Amino acid sequence: SARDVFAAHGNTTFTAFVDSYLAELALRRGDPAEAARRAELSLRVFSRLKLATRAGHSRLLAARAAYQAGDRTRALRMAKSALASAEGRFTPALVYQCHHLIGRVDRDRGRGDSALDSFRRAVETVDQMRGGIAADEFKATFLRDKIEVYEDAIAACLEQGGRARLEEAFRLVESSKSRSLADLLARYLRGTPAKKSGRVEKGVEGETRSRLLRLIEELNWYNSQAGLEEDKGGQRKAGVAERYRGRVQHCERQIGQLFRRLEASGSPFAEIQRMQGATSKDLCEVLEPGETAIEYFTTGDCVSAFIASRDGIRVERGIASKRDVERLLAGLRFQLEKFNYGSGFADEHFEQLNRATNQHLIQLYELIFARLEPFVENDKLIVMPHGALHYVPFHALLDRRGYLIDRFEVSYAPSTAVLKLCRQRGAQMRNGHPGNGKVGESKGGASDLRLIGRTHGKMVALGVADGDTPSIDVEVNALRGIFSDAVTLTGQEATRSNLMKFAPGARFLHLASHGYFRRDNPMFSFLKLADSSLNFYNLLDLKLNAEMVTLSACHTGVNMVFPGDELHGLMRGFLYAGAPSVVASLWAANDASTAQFMSTMYSRIQAGDTKRAALRAAQLAVKDAYGHPYYWAPFILMGNPD
Repeated sequence: SARDVFAAHGNTTFTAFVDSYLAELALRRGDPAEAARRAELSLRVFSRLKLATRAGHSRLLAARAAYQAGDRTRALRMAKSALASAEGRFTPALVYQCHHLIGRVDRDRGRGDSALDSFRRAVETVDQMRGGIAADEFKATFLRDKIEVYEDAIAACLEQGGRARLEEAFRLVESSKSRSLADLLARYLRGTPAKKSGRVEKGVEGETRSRLLRLIEELNWYNSQAGLEEDKGGQRKAGVAERYRGRVQHCERQIGQLFRRLEASGSPFAEIQRMQGATSKDLCEVLEPGETAIEYFTTGDCVSAFIASRDGIRVERGIASKRDVERLLAGLRFQLEKFNYGSGFADEHFEQLNRATNQHLIQLYELIFARLEPFVENDKLIVMPHGALHYVPFHALLDRRGYLIDRFEVSYAPSTAVLKLCRQRGAQMRNGHPGNGKVGESKGGASDLRLIGRTHGKMVALGVADGDTPSIDVEVNALRGIFSDAVTLTGQEATRSNLMKFAPGARFLHLASHGYFRRDNPMFSFLKLADSSLNFYNLLDLKLNAEMVTLSACHTGVNMVFPGDELHGLMRGFLYAGAPSVVASLWAANDASTAQFMSTMYSRIQAGDTKRAALRAAQLAVKDAYGHPYYWAPFILMGNPD
């Protein structure tokens, strides 16, 4: 329709623009003939008007159409012509796509060396583009249409074989995984956050931060008002609540925009070290004796894995089909979600539910772990998932000998780079360099003084119980018994201001509440507090000195996995705030079993166990008491396992 308007007014330039868009659409719909026709129409106009960059893009579209139609000779010729038109001009998006397509043609023709060289140039160009992006949100979504560049380069390296190509493939896997999260964590090792040094932001940045904080307060208010109106019931109240929900959405958009502005300014958010992709040597060196790490990666539909110990690294290719993994995982989620029907249903159908869930766990074991287990040398396992594998409870995978937790201590990490940074951050804590967090500096009444008197850098536990989760109070009371000087914030004391006040002085921070995962906007996933909701943006001014944060709620470990394996959700916020280890849940946790789980885990930590050993002890104890993985397997340990 737009093309018709432009053509009717004789606007040949905009008509050509629309033709190029229609060519792109035709390619996505699998219609190479239509794509070639539209690309040719736009190329004629752009060439006549001497719009070299646009003409180059039209040539690239024609090359992609030819490749899709199976005409590799024309595809190669047009791609090289498009690349030549980009020479001397800053057109990285055109350049990387040309190199990528040329590499694919060479690969298809059996020219492995040439293909790999082109893929390397494509990756290099993408990395240069990526380095200029300040906003964390944009970094995470940047690879959405570019991840195949890395996957093709990784596959080409592994096809060639040899130690050097294995190392190159590993670096490529790492450079494509959780890079922006690694950038954020690296700031803590350099000590750059402004709040740690006591600086007060001034000027434009200070105004932006102040406005951001005001918007967060407004968001909390509108959310609470909407909830109050909904609770009143009635059509009129529903209309009022809907208006408040509209204001909530408006605030969320503005918060996202302001956060990106802070990151892009000259603020500490922008003082981000450009992380280099970790090497296989980095992985082997970060592992302790007796540890095995499995780092999964995907090329196309093929799931593969690196298996590493301190003694070296190997690769196992073609373990599984990504589609098969996603199918089984969907079935597992379906079985676990049946517990949402209530305890009566679960008790009545327990054996049937247990058999169905275990069947999916057996099939997942055979698909993604059976081939790898012979290379796991000891009982300490670190899993670095990829894509949908982030939703797999590896510790609950099952074979004829039992669950993996029966024979392994299992922890998780997003990537080698993030594991290394989390371990370094954990070492800072143990060596007495946690930061400058001070507890109880603000003035308050008797309640504040009573709470301040109970804290000595040990446990800070916040609990928000209701009719559906009465065991949260039991859970928090149990922690008071384990940690004699614990700060416990329950009822009306479980507020955001108290959390911000006492959390910086915690060695362990425990949050027990309802958790909600926002699939539409994962950075606004939240924990319910007494007076507000706690989401990623609420954590921007929280600088943690805790060795571990536990999110004892439903779905707190569920993240939206963006291309490039960036995890967006509550867990990211606490890693961002400086926590080297986070315990979180993959699905809706049962109230009573969670209370027992947490009591056992912290008792073992107080007795001197490592975090992962304590987690395993809790998993085994609840497994013996409840049986079904729904009760004992939701919680995972992400980050530093020590």
